[in-house]
This record gives sequence, structure tokens and C-alpha cells, in this order.
Amino acid sequence: MIESLFSMQDKICVVTGGSRGLGSYMAQGYLEAGAKRVYITARKAEACISAAAELNQYGECIAIPGDITTSDGLQHLVSELISREQHIDVLVNNAGAGWGAPFGEFPEKGWDKTMNVNVKSPFFLIQALAPLLKKERHCGQHRQHYQYWFHCWDSRQRSR
Repeated sequence: MIESLFSMQDKICVVTGGSRGLGSYMAQGYLEAGAKRVYITARKAEACISAAAELNQYGECIAIPGDITTSDGLQHLVSELISREQHIDVLVNNAGAGWGAPFGEFPEKGWDKTMNVNVKSPFFLIQALAPLLKKERHCGQHRQHYQYWFHCWDSRQRSR
């Protein structure tokens, strides 16, 4: 029973910041839980490719290196995913940045960087991948991931 509760059988997953740390662990977890395919992305191409090669021992992991904080980098990821998949079941916006400075000394460029990576990029990635995330989903059924809830909520808001 526990296996079916946490099963990712045949799911297509995307993990940003997937080359190390929590992103890599999430990608591994999805693969070990039966995901059909997991895509990881990271700014450092060599690290991204190396991580995917290592994760392939658990299942199919594909690296799509790039910087999703830029319009070109985000569009490259989206184009690659659209060319490879009919739908996406899980999107984990794990890529993130922090800036260590005391409150009174926090610089504007630090604010801009953290907001760009942690807020702006995830928003526009969800927006760009929404058609793939929404495919074959039915509102009202139990879903394990936030994207499903968001899709159902979004659909209901539009119908008002």
C-alpha cells in the first residue's frame, strides 16, 4: 500500500536546480518511485550533465542545462520540453538563490537577484509550461501536487 501511495509510476517530472542538493535528491526520489522520465536543469552545464548521468542508474534522467533566470534560457527549456513531451505531471521549481547581508545593509542588486531567481523565474516557467501541466488533468479528483490544485482553482476562477 505505501508504494502505491507515493507512486510516481509513469510520471513525467521536471526539476529545476536538479544538479545538486535537494533538487538532485528529489529527482532521484521520483525515479526510484517509478517516474517514466525526469528532466533536470541547472545553470552549470557540466554539473547538470554529470548529475543526469549519475541519476540514470535509477531511471531515465535527461539534462537540459541552462539559466532559467533569462528569457532565452527559460524559452530554451520550455522549447526542449515541448518538443519531447505531450504533458508534464510534476514541475518542481527548486532553483533558488539567497543573499547573505544584514537587513540594514541588504543591497538592491541582492534583492533583484533573489526575487528574479526565487519568484519571477518560477512564475514565468509555470506560465510557459501551463499547457503541458494542464493536459489530461481533471478537476475534482484527488491530486498529489500543487500544480493540479492550481489548475483546478484557475479553471474555476475563469468560469465565474
